[in-house]
Amino acid sequence: MAGQETEHSEKFARLYNMYAKSLIGYAISIVKSPIIAEELVHDAYVKILQHIQHIEDPCSIRTKRYLIVTVRNICFDYLRQFVPIQEMDDYEDFSSNVQDAVWADFSIREFQQKLGLFLTKLPESDRRLFIDFITGFHYKELAEKYSLTEKNVSVKIFRLRGRFRRFLSTFDEKCP
Repeated sequence: MAGQETEHSEKFARLYNMYAKSLIGYAISIVKSPIIAEELVHDAYVKILQHIQHIEDPCSIRTKRYLIVTVRNICFDYLRQFVPIQEMDDYEDFSSNVQDAVWADFSIREFQQKLGLFLTKLPESDRRLFIDFITGFHYKELAEKYSLTEKNVSVKIFRLRGRFRRFLSTFDEKCP
């Protein structure tokens, strides 16, 4: 029994450390108040703690969706207290479509953090080239800008993309 409680408390701490900041940011986007958003996310974590035994992998997409939906619902419950009934239909319509958009936003922020970390590990010349490539420059434009041949640019970009894929795969294997 004590071992299970320790496992649950470790899992809970891990969930909190991994996702609390992102979830607070998401809650702020709904309630428009950092103080209230933080309180609501803490309320969500209390609810999550009550169901911690059902969470198997803190890194799984299913867990992330559960956290996002829990925070979203608590935020909407909070807003329902202050929004007249006739306006709630707009919130319900929004709420039914928001999950995919929220998940996409959450995933984009995670991806941006990983991209930033990857870029810091590159030499300056490769970093500038990769940034220019991902911001939309074509091989011909990059070749002119960096005084390289188009073939050289395509090989460098091919190798950088491969390194980035391998870098991203390390996150899939070992969850923080």
